[in-house]
Amino acid sequence: MQKGFVPFAEVKRAVSLEAVLERYELLPSLTRKGMNLAGPCPFCKGSSGRQFQVRSEERRVGKECRSR
Repeated sequence: MQKGFVPFAEVKRAVSLEAVLERYELLPSLTRKGMNLAGPCPFCKGSSGRQFQVRSEERRVGKECRSR
């Protein structure tokens, strides 16, 4: 292993998606729906409350807008 290299799998295990969203001040714009979070896309600043979805258990984030 290279010096200073941190395996991404280790980071994923150690840091929750919610902690990352909180760090980037995205958590307040999302609403909880069961174990998932949903809200407007933070990239295109969309108005739909379902454009940006976080699935905590699956550790996945998805968006339904055309921004890259």
